[in-house]
Amino acid sequence: GVVGVLGYRFKITNNVTNAFTTVDTSVASFNMTMASGFSYGTSYTIQVAVLVDGLEHPYSAGCVITTPSVPINQPTTLCGQTLAALNTRIFASAVSGSQLYRWRVALSTAPTTYFFHTTTASSFRLTNVAGLNVTFGKTYLVAVQSEVLVNGVLTVSDYSSIPCSVSTPSVSSVSLSANQCGGTLEGILDGIFVNSVPNAVSYTYRVRKVGTTSDYDYTSNFTSFKLSDVPGLSLTHESFYEVSVSVKIVIDGVTYDSPFSAPCTIGTPLFPSVGLQESQCSDGAEPIAGPYQVSSMSEAIYCDFVSGASYEFVLQKSVEGELVGSPIVVPRSSNFFTLNMVPGIESGVAYVVYVRL
Repeated sequence: GVVGVLGYRFKITNNVTNAFTTVDTSVASFNMTMASGFSYGTSYTIQVAVLVDGLEHPYSAGCVITTPSVPINQPTTLCGQTLAALNTRIFASAVSGSQLYRWRVALSTAPTTYFFHTTTASSFRLTNVAGLNVTFGKTYLVAVQSEVLVNGVLTVSDYSSIPCSVSTPSVSSVSLSANQCGGTLEGILDGIFVNSVPNAVSYTYRVRKVGTTSDYDYTSNFTSFKLSDVPGLSLTHESFYEVSVSVKIVIDGVTYDSPFSAPCTIGTPLFPSVGLQESQCSDGAEPIAGPYQVSSMSEAIYCDFVSGASYEFVLQKSVEGELVGSPIVVPRSSNFFTLNMVPGIESGVAYVVYVRL
């Protein structure tokens, strides 16, 4: 500073183009962004003259300075981490004067095959990148560059030197209920459950009976299914089934299919046992019980109820404890029958009755 001076004129000469500009100030300082034509990474010669009564005095000797390179911004969140979802937003540091951010993304397995996406804000989503295959259980390399506009001069930064590695969620984000894997269903028609996945529109269940080579698929909008829902599957008691699941997700109008989860083995229960209602199997006499006496031909004779079962009641005439004649089969969808449903039934005769599922 010079005592008594009311103004200063700085002369800034671009050492590459030899163009110069001046900046007038009332204080003995200025910054380079005040100079028209300012750009990053450029050498300048700075001179200064004092202004007295509006008159310019001689310029000083030149001082050479170089402006810094355009700032290189880096992704700042989630590097080295797993995204919460396929469309989780990834942020980079903001650069003053940036007009655009250009994101460069590659699969870690193909690190030089790039896909690009441009934003005006310092964040983006993998699912917004055109042509990029975004799916579960993958690692992506993210770099970013910015276009900086200062005083009408556009400067493009280099890409961030060290790509940011981010991973998408693994397929374990959809899986069968852990407390069912390795277990046995209480009923053969019990539900098998998976966890709910955000943005899911359907779940495909793949089932294979242990000991066979064929897979059977069943697609549902629900997070549960029954083995009996699967078309073509041979469903039997006392058997084991390998079950896996895939989920279809729609994010920003784009559909994604996850791979199938690791198979989970689930057993079906033992074949249920069934018997006639005990109170209708004898007259209650001890020690030698006689036959139960029906009150009428329309009295219902019951067996145990078994969920999902149909029944066959089998009757055979008994004479002095010996079975005679041919068995008579009465098929029923309900767990009871009446004697007037039995063709050829004889009055006043004892019958032994069996039931099977």
